[in-house]
Amino acid sequence: YAADNGARVLNNSWGGLGISQTLIDAFHYAYYKGSVAIAIAGNDNRDMSSYFPAAIDTVIAVAASTQRDEKASFSNYGAKISVAAPGGGYENELGTGVFDQYNILSAIPDEAYPTLTIAEGYGRLAGTSMAAPHVSGVAALIISKNLGITNDEVRQIIENTADDIGQPGKDIYFGYG
Repeated sequence: YAADNGARVLNNSWGGLGISQTLIDAFHYAYYKGSVAIAIAGNDNRDMSSYFPAAIDTVIAVAASTQRDEKASFSNYGAKISVAAPGGGYENELGTGVFDQYNILSAIPDEAYPTLTIAEGYGRLAGTSMAAPHVSGVAALIISKNLGITNDEVRQIIENTADDIGQPGKDIYFGYG
């Protein structure tokens, strides 16, 4: 529906284990319609090769990093990771090994996360679901500067201009950075 109605960027802050040909077909369809699809790698600290829709070849898979450019402890990883983005999970200032997981501001229903709510309708969350929208925003900005750009060119710009953290070059935790 989104691709048929001209959406150029599809943020997918959802996912799960298992393969679905219908899902693969839908993301391939969106790709051929010119949409850039971004999806979460997942939050199980495991290889995301069977985590969908991120594992689909036309999708930009996003891992979560901390504010210190480290892998978030919960973030999935794997060869399919394109980039990492802020997702939470940094060690607190006391250096005790305790992690403050929830540090990405998000709009949330107050009743859903009462202990994480910091103001009416807003709270701090963590996860690759918080990381993917950062990449989706970058994709939208790239497209806004060049409306004729292809989805492959958007992906190349995101990957080629990422701040390379972790092992030099593409790696399983941060992708290109």
